Amino acid sequence: MGKERLVVASGRRRLLLDPGEIIFIEVMDHHVSIHCRTRLIKVRNSLNEIEKQLSGRGFCRIHRSFLVSLKYVYLCGRDCVLMNDGKDTVLPIGSRYRDAFAESLSL
Repeated sequence: MGKERLVVASGRRRLLLDPGEIIFIEVMDHHVSIHCRTRLIKVRNSLNEIEKQLSGRGFCRIHRSFLVSLKYVYLCGRDCVLMNDGKDTVLPIGSRYRDAFAESLSL
């Protein structure tokens, strides 16, 4: 079960999330916000730890504050991506992540 789901701590509880439901993850003010298709989950984890758990599952770091699910990337520019999340969320691409992101999209 641990390999199929993302495990994140929320206080004393552990949440088990389906990675397929996650659109993108952002860090802000020492909290991680996990934007899912039907809800927003705020946890106190590190983005690096979550990125490790999601390695090899179709996620890519695009900025020091953002990790995106490649299946929800709708439009990709040089400096930003548009997410297919029903809100047309625009996220920045950091210059240090640009090449790895382009490679993950096979561009």
